[in-house]
Amino acid sequence: MKTFTLISIPKERYEHMVESYSAVVAENERLKDKLKRIERLVKEYDGTGKR
Repeated sequence: MKTFTLISIPKERYEHMVESYSAVVAENERLKDKLKRIERLVKEYDGTGKR
């Protein structure tokens, strides 16, 4: 049988973790947008036939 231990996290620490997570999510979205832009540019470049 498994036992679970509840841990208590101070409110400030929890808020900091949430802020950090939000920052990571925001950065991830920004990078996804950047990647889409790069992929679009690559497609346009490939379409020109230039090497």
